[in-house]
Amino acid sequence: MTGPQWGLSWTYDGFGNRLAQNVTKGTAPVVSLSISAATNRITTPGFTYDAAGNLVQWPGGTVTMGAEYDVDGRLSVVRWDGVERERYYYDARNLRVAGGVYYQVYGLSGEFLGEYQASAGSVVPSLWRERVYFAGRLVAKEEHATSTDPNTDRLGSLRAARRYPFGEGNNADNDEFATYRKDTSTQHDYAWHRYYSATWGRFSSPDPYQNGARATNPQSWNAYSYVENDPVNSMDPTGLTRLTAEYCQWFGWQDWECGNSDMTRVAESGGSARAGGWNPCPAGPGFLPNPSCMLPLIPIALPPPSKGGGAEIECEIQVKYRPVSVPGVNAVHVYLWMNDGVNQWVAEGKPQNASPILFIESPVTGEPVPNPYPWGKLVGQKVSNAPGLPGNNPAGDAKAGPTLRSADICLSVDRILQAVDSYNDRQVYYRPLGPNSNTFAHWLLKMGGVNHRFRRPPDAVGWNAPFNL
Repeated sequence: MTGPQWGLSWTYDGFGNRLAQNVTKGTAPVVSLSISAATNRITTPGFTYDAAGNLVQWPGGTVTMGAEYDVDGRLSVVRWDGVERERYYYDARNLRVAGGVYYQVYGLSGEFLGEYQASAGSVVPSLWRERVYFAGRLVAKEEHATSTDPNTDRLGSLRAARRYPFGEGNNADNDEFATYRKDTSTQHDYAWHRYYSATWGRFSSPDPYQNGARATNPQSWNAYSYVENDPVNSMDPTGLTRLTAEYCQWFGWQDWECGNSDMTRVAESGGSARAGGWNPCPAGPGFLPNPSCMLPLIPIALPPPSKGGGAEIECEIQVKYRPVSVPGVNAVHVYLWMNDGVNQWVAEGKPQNASPILFIESPVTGEPVPNPYPWGKLVGQKVSNAPGLPGNNPAGDAKAGPTLRSADICLSVDRILQAVDSYNDRQVYYRPLGPNSNTFAHWLLKMGGVNHRFRRPPDAVGWNAPFNL
């Protein structure tokens, strides 16, 4: 590297919170924070969190930054000195699709495809940014009508920008650090499910699923830390789980595992991490994987959870679907089959009314009037050791996507079952095209933190329907 030399050192507490960044050589940013050992939240004056642990106020240089979050915990409004600066909108996958005058478009695996700008006096937006992929790899990009080579490093950061290990150093609105896009309105980086601050080296909201936590590393349970404070060798494309740069460099930034996996394990030493296990093959020159040594995976031995006297268990999740009779429409009913190590469960949604009630009595005239909600509410249910709704056959119905089976999945199973219990006080009404039982199944996968492991099942009408809780 050419240019001025610099050196940095960091101080952490026992929970993996970065407390200080200090200069050991040359010139570089200095940061010092006070952090609560009870909540892992910043307690330095000027920082405020809401009850859910989302950062709602922080110092922004010459202005005071403020934020609001929607019911799903996504940053929806940012303010400067109390004045609204930007408002954000998201799709069912938690991908940000609009902010200010810009609209974002993504691929099936969540890869960023392009950004469009609203044009004054025209209903057709103009192209602002575009990304081109081949076999999951970013191969070309266009910025403001200028095409360039992507020229990214092994973390997915733009090489043209000089930055420090946690990402400070480039405030341009087109910067990309470790697959994150710079957001100048929040002074953060957009990280899919959350927002990341390169200045503080941590996320501004807690991990909503905590699926990256591992029994062998207590610091992985810190819901705010970034890649367990190893930004030189690791990345977190979804804002949910640490991945090693070697794995993502070899398999592509936005492939199914690197761009969408929230279950990739990361071993701590001696080789490179691979999805689902440990690759003893050392990295090759320049930290790239050695292509002549891609050996079979050896599973990482972690202490499994236990139930009933300490017996070791593995849990399972499957997405099942079966045809349903909807006139003129090819449709299916999607439900979840799960095994918590003791019982088998079916979790699914259904209409409150078994048959539509087309007319109701007017409270004003007493006369029959059309019922705006003929099927009633969308109801959730869970049953143990039974097939659930009539027509379900968990052993014979088609399976969509993989079977998730491991000790780690037990946490997701518990969260899905709890989500069913907490759902039924919600005022969501059933509609044949959604929200419906398929919408509910997709929502349960989100609550379990495993929705990114599954694609939409064939003919699953309503899978991505708006589901405002």
